[in-house]
Amino acid sequence: MRNFGLAVQIRKMQSMETLNFFVYIPPLADYAQAEKTAQDIVKNDVRDVYIINEE
Repeated sequence: MRNFGLAVQIRKMQSMETLNFFVYIPPLADYAQAEKTAQDIVKNDVRDVYIINEE
């Protein structure tokens, strides 16, 4: 930027924005498959994973 004659100012900013998403995954064949899917999701740094059992 300076090479183009533009002034440069660098400052650090912190965002306090929270992003929340509700993701629906269609029912799986059984609870074991739902548990495996939930474990796979947790491996990707998702903190809150819930299995809803409608039985």
